[in-house]
Amino acid sequence: MSDHITNTMKKGLYYLLCALMLLAGCERPVFDSDDAVDEGKASAVVGNVQVTVAHIEQVPFAELTRLKPENVCSRLNYAVYDEEGERQAMVSQKAGDGDFGTAAFQLAEGTYTLVAVAHSSEGNPTMTDAAKIRFTNAQGFTDTFLCCDTITVGAEPLSLKLNMHRIVSMCRFVIADDIPSDVTRMRFQYRGGSGAFDASTGLGSVKSVQTVFLPAHVQPRQYDLYTFLPAEEGTLHLQVTAHDTEDYVKGEKSFDVPMRRNEITVFTGNFFSDSSTRRNTASGGVDIDADWHAERHVSY
Repeated sequence: MSDHITNTMKKGLYYLLCALMLLAGCERPVFDSDDAVDEGKASAVVGNVQVTVAHIEQVPFAELTRLKPENVCSRLNYAVYDEEGERQAMVSQKAGDGDFGTAAFQLAEGTYTLVAVAHSSEGNPTMTDAAKIRFTNAQGFTDTFLCCDTITVGAEPLSLKLNMHRIVSMCRFVIADDIPSDVTRMRFQYRGGSGAFDASTGLGSVKSVQTVFLPAHVQPRQYDLYTFLPAEEGTLHLQVTAHDTEDYVKGEKSFDVPMRRNEITVFTGNFFSDSSTRRNTASGGVDIDADWHAERHVSY
């Protein structure tokens, strides 16, 4: 009888081991390769607070989505902060995601600051601190829109429609003369603006040296440079250099460019045929643009 019990126990242990191995093979950890270590990206799951982007600076989001949302923004980032400024939740989305433009959060009752950012950078901004939402040179600086609201979460679910407003200024640098064939890229380095902004004001909050490399031979010969001004108006101190395939400098000039928030400064002149290396200061008038608040054309 003891042999019978021993054989029965052996069979039982064998079947138990097989079952454990089967479970181990099915339960595999899932990793999201888009997660940033310090960003704490969350899923847009069902929650008691739902937000929908309804309007982006004169363009209804629904119409924008049916056409080409990437023409205005390719990324949306949402973050929720408590009254002490600690981030409680974050959702990051890319154009093409099924939930692009809608996010949800599960929040305890209380008062929070909700921040939504629309942009087309190569990565998500750092949003740990709402007063210093930051993009990097590697990500690139693009047209950027913001919504920042105080919300109160109670016992009932909350549904919010967000209106996004442009918070950047843009220098459109235009080269009027011919670009030498051996010049392959243009380097733009500028101070006076910021790569970070305060969500409560939309103004630049960190002194930055912004650097952008762009292909030289584009049509039209214009290069768009974005920044967050620390005030409603200011001056960009811009250095422009032209590089060949070996990265040798084929031309270099410095400029002072007048800027205002939500305005385009179109900065035009001869870069290669004028051998002057003096610091150029822009002058000119203002023309109203339907999409931005204003556009002014100046020459260097």
